[in-house]
Amino acid sequence: MGEYTDQGALSNLRHQVGRGTIANILKESGIEPAPERNRHTSWSTFLEAHWDCLAATDFLTVEVWTLRGLVTYHVLFFMDMATRSVHIAGIIPNPDTPWMMQIARNLTDVDGGFLCGKRYLILVRDTKYPDAFRSFLVREGTKIIRLPHVHPI
Repeated sequence: MGEYTDQGALSNLRHQVGRGTIANILKESGIEPAPERNRHTSWSTFLEAHWDCLAATDFLTVEVWTLRGLVTYHVLFFMDMATRSVHIAGIIPNPDTPWMMQIARNLTDVDGGFLCGKRYLILVRDTKYPDAFRSFLVREGTKIIRLPHVHPI
């Protein structure tokens, strides 16, 4: 039954395509028929559809031996999901809001900021990503996708 809606949409464009053909194309592409498509989008379908405009971010920690002893540094990195290129945005012992805001400005700089051309940024629910940081990126046109506490990646 879902093929009827897809078939109707094509006929509006004056294309005559059979229901079976539409069903086969949708199935081969891993796309559900029209009525089911709007009910849910799987994570893998979302990723495939938006690969070129997706970036992800996270922190990792490194232990550095300094004159003051062993210090934990937080490394903030971003990854272009399409190319898998990684950008180290900064390294600091205690990431705070002013530091994160400077990172946000650097990332969205029109002259080569890492997030230029990216519509989505995937990040974990971590207090190191302050509201001000996320709000700034949204104002600059990057939609934030916060992963659930138990995330699929």
